[in-house]
Amino acid sequence: MASGTQIQIYGKKYTVKAPSSNVSLQELADYVDARMRELSSTSRTVPADVAVLAALNIAQDLFELKQQFEALKVESEADKKELEDRTRALSEKLENELAQVRENPGK
Repeated sequence: MASGTQIQIYGKKYTVKAPSSNVSLQELADYVDARMRELSSTSRTVPADVAVLAALNIAQDLFELKQQFEALKVESEADKKELEDRTRALSEKLENELAQVRENPGK
């Protein structure tokens, strides 16, 4: 039998292979368990329905984070372009002033 990590979600134990990630499998299990318990405390749904609702809520969290990440990427690219433009303008100004100093060394 393949080795794995034992976790518990919503009172049931599972043996799963750890994903290749910086996030621990136990953290993931704890998060899913917490979401399922949160949802089950507010309604009278069966465990399978709670799992589906938890999956939908987690998917919503994921998609919202993806949208935020994409917005930050766009903002970061705009900031990068602005910095490049300002650096280029300052560099050109400096080059022009140095050229003037070379042309008129006594001033």
